Amino acid sequence: MTHVPASNFVRREIDRCNRNLLYVNSAVALMVVFLIGLSGRYLLNFAFGPFRVNQDCFSSDRVDKDYFKYYVTLKGMSFHDTGYRLYEHQLNPFIEQASEDLGVTIPYGNVTAKYLMLSLGNSVLLVQSPPKTTNLQFTGTLRSIPDEIKSEYLERLEDSIPRIKGHILPVMLDATEEMNQSGYVLLVLIILSLIVSIRNILVGIRRGANPVIHPIWKGLSQRGAALELAANIDAEYSVPSCVKRYGRLTMTPSWLIYSTFFGLDLIMIKDVIWTYQKITRLHVPMSSSYSVVLRDNHGRSHEFDLRFGNALAFLLVFGLQAPWVLDGYDKDLDRLWDSDPSAATEIIRERRKSH
Repeated sequence: MTHVPASNFVRREIDRCNRNLLYVNSAVALMVVFLIGLSGRYLLNFAFGPFRVNQDCFSSDRVDKDYFKYYVTLKGMSFHDTGYRLYEHQLNPFIEQASEDLGVTIPYGNVTAKYLMLSLGNSVLLVQSPPKTTNLQFTGTLRSIPDEIKSEYLERLEDSIPRIKGHILPVMLDATEEMNQSGYVLLVLIILSLIVSIRNILVGIRRGANPVIHPIWKGLSQRGAALELAANIDAEYSVPSCVKRYGRLTMTPSWLIYSTFFGLDLIMIKDVIWTYQKITRLHVPMSSSYSVVLRDNHGRSHEFDLRFGNALAFLLVFGLQAPWVLDGYDKDLDRLWDSDPSAATEIIRERRKSH
């Protein structure tokens, strides 16, 4: 196994990138676990519900939050139609008693639900059901009975039907809607986030144990003997007078070094054949982003985001340090590079010969 000294600049950068990878993905994994903890009740019911329950599962002293399995299917012994209906309205839905024999005017609007008292042995469950329901089996979500329904409607029902007084459960069943289908999105996000974060944590651990498998080291190996090149970079970087910094871009006598949160770009100055500044107009008024584009003799393109002043200063100093490099944007050459990098490289080499 190749030993990379811990004090070497490239090794330190590999360790930094690994730490960032581990920190970020550990934080993501913890956030996902926290999210599961917050929404675990919903996810359980969405993924495995509806749960089949019976009257023995209900208690007069349990509220909706006490039922961890709240997306349920149940069958009652009988039901009583209360006569109350939920009406659709362009401003707000409202409940009204629709029994014409009571002399109540039926409000204008479509009926979206009716309210039934479902008998569960010694208890009675209020059910908000579809308007045309006739059977005794219902599927829906358990929730607390709204205070408005308690005060305005249940008290009237208890007065009109004395036998149910004291037997109405503090929860109701909403059988008019299915579980929110956004659960699929949440499940996919949780699963993908866990897979990606755990995978990246394992990758970071492996790279920490064996730095030579890190992409930074592999990229250096493609240029020659990685240990020698790393030693050369370290030697140049350790001499302050040899180092010029332009934001995240660092230039030494032989290397361009661009540091990012998760990576490090290492470019040999002798490989660079073309440079120019790129200005991108943003949607924000009077705002632009600036970057430096470098093309090398291997057909690769590198783009580094820099502040406007740093970009200009770098191009000026780099032009003095590498006078053979083609400087400035050429639209036709850029199009040729996109379609045939090798042909564009040959043209640039020909121009360099005349330097």
